[in-house]
Amino acid sequence: MHFITPQIARRHAVDMEELSYRTGFPVTFAKNPKQDEVIRLTAALVPKSWGLQKNPSLHMDKAQVSLKLAKEPSEGERKQVAEKIEALTGYHLIV
Repeated sequence: MHFITPQIARRHAVDMEELSYRTGFPVTFAKNPKQDEVIRLTAALVPKSWGLQKNPSLHMDKAQVSLKLAKEPSEGERKQVAEKIEALTGYHLIV
């Protein structure tokens, strides 16, 4: 099965186990994230007003994505974007 990251795949472990049971075939997921997709999605979710200075950086060992910004966002705005990124990628946002 294809998921953007292993963290997202783990959210569906029960479904994959059920599918494996029903089909009689092992159902697994990739152990590495789709890096380009995580970067693309993260960059798309960052508001232009933050002044993203370069592509987001992935830290796969920590399941984090970090940003280099021209302007520090407000805590509320940062939290809102971080929640979206985590929901879609399973990665934590570091600003």
